[in-house]
This record gives sequence, structure tokens and C-alpha cells, in this order.
Amino acid sequence: MLVYKYRGIYDNEIFERDLTSIEKNFYWAANFKTLNDPFETIITKEKLLKESKFIIPVFGKGSTDKFKPVMDALDGVLSRTEKIGIYSLSKSYIDELLWAHYGNSHNGYCIEYDLDLLLKSYDSDKVYSFPIEYKKKPASVDFMDIIKSGDSNSLIKKMAGYKSIRWKYEEEIRIITEEYGEHAYEFNAVKSIYFGLQMEEVDRIKIMKRLKGRGINYFEIKQVPKTYKFERSSIKDLHYEEPNYLSQIEISNPSNNCNFKILEKNYFRHLKKAEIRIELEKKVSEKELKWLAEKLKNEVFRKAENIYMFYYLITDKNHDFAYATSHYLNEKVEININTQ
Repeated sequence: MLVYKYRGIYDNEIFERDLTSIEKNFYWAANFKTLNDPFETIITKEKLLKESKFIIPVFGKGSTDKFKPVMDALDGVLSRTEKIGIYSLSKSYIDELLWAHYGNSHNGYCIEYDLDLLLKSYDSDKVYSFPIEYKKKPASVDFMDIIKSGDSNSLIKKMAGYKSIRWKYEEEIRIITEEYGEHAYEFNAVKSIYFGLQMEEVDRIKIMKRLKGRGINYFEIKQVPKTYKFERSSIKDLHYEEPNYLSQIEISNPSNNCNFKILEKNYFRHLKKAEIRIELEKKVSEKELKWLAEKLKNEVFRKAENIYMFYYLITDKNHDFAYATSHYLNEKVEININTQ
């Protein structure tokens, strides 16, 4: 499923911050308190309390005390709203109000993501996703939510999956993370970028230059003549001839650049640990391995403190032994090349 994130260019600092997040392959899941809807995560217990009046007597004397741990457990789950992160997306790239409200009055841009790749980039990250339901009243938790809370995201959806019907035009899809903050994803989750109707040419050029080689499709939004509607028009990537992103080690003499392929990678966000295995076209120097290690650290594993990088030569079909390693341990890189 394709989903969309509108970004505004309000000043150079914000533009640089947002462009860096795409360049370095992460999204920022916001704390709910920073969102623009004051009713975020509002939930009521009225239905549960009404149900308890009928259920408690069934269990006889002392059942009220037995019911208290259930309510405490519910309060504990609801308190998770202090930590969860919310990344808001839309089903539409062409809504005039979204462009006006979140796209800096049509001066910004819109990012198209593959939602499945955002969710499945790193299995160690526990994330949820669902479309927002728009209601006239806040959601109310009940006994079934508590019963299902151990093996589903029912309560999380009740907390963060409902909004006032006044927001319906946004067609929002949400990603919910266990903690707010940065969350890494595979770079090819970004499929296209749409330039707003009034976006400056200099800003378009900057985006294309910073994201060169990634196979991103670019479009500009245009007004359909004599209507209130928009349409998209494909435009050429100014850097379409550049080498594929994360596929070459840059050497001072470009004719000697070394191609590489990522075989496997894992990112354990909570442990601040990562592992990656790479196949090299040929042997390279320690300087070139350091260049690649720093690139991977800065653009793939930004928040990892310990990163274990293993390199194999393409001629070693079985990859029995690493030709070289470059391990980051507490922010310092240690490079070892097997000379045998």
C-alpha cells in the first residue's frame, strides 16, 4: 500500500532537518503531546464501568477487590501513551487542504512510501499500523479490549486510532511505535516525491541532488484547467545516471570504484546494536573500508552504538570467512583486513 507524508519548507532549518531524515533513512514518530489535535489518545471507561456493575455480582462477595487488578492493568496500558510514537500519513497525495495545511501552502513537497516496507524494514522494531476511524464521540474501552490486549493491538488502536469526524478529509493512516523518536527504515521504502504547485525550483534541485541514485520517481502537482482539482505530472530526475545508492565504494579515481552488495543486515534498535554482511567486488584499502563504514553508520544505523560489519569477496562463493571487518564499538571504528 502506498501512503503519503506532506512536508513544508518554512525555513532552511526545517527543510534541512526533513531532508536529512530522508537522506539518512528514518522517520520521526512524534510524542502524542506534540500533535495538533488536543484530543489525541482521549478514551473513556464508561462502557467498562457499566459492564462491571453486571459482571462483578456474578463472582460474589469480594469480587470488587478481584476486579481492581483488572482496572489497574488497564490504567497501566493506557499510561503507555506517554511513551508511544505516532507517525501520521495519508492515503492521498492530491488533497488541496493537506497541501495547504501541511505542505506550506503548496510550497512544500509530499513523500510517497511503501507502507509494507516501512513496517517490515527491521523485524526487531515492534510497530502497529491502522487507518484512523472518524467518530462523533471518543472511543470507549470495554471488557473485550482487556481480554484481547495480550495478543493484539486492540487497546492501542482504541487509544490512537480514533479522531473527531472533523478530521476525516485527512484520510489518515498511522504508524504507532512503542517509543517516540527516530525509527530507521529501508531506503527503498521511499518510492516517489511530489513537488507542490508553488515549490521553488531551487528546492526541487536540492532534493534531487541529495537523494541521487535511489531510483525515486519525481512528480509535480498541477492544477487541472477550469477545475478545483489537481493532477500529477512526471518530471525527469536530474541525476538519473548516478550509480545506485549503497552500491559503490567511492575511490579517488572513479574508474576504480568498487561495487558492493548488501547481503544481510539487522538493526536491534532497543539494544543500539546492528549487524551487516557485505559482498565486495574486489579487495580495497583500509581507507576505503573506513569510508564505507562511516557511510553505513551515518545513513543506515544512526542510533546504533555497536555495529558489526563483515565483508566478503565475490570470489568466495560460500562466504566461509570474512575478508575484512569494520566494527563500531562505542563510536570508534576498528578495521581488520585478512591478509592471507
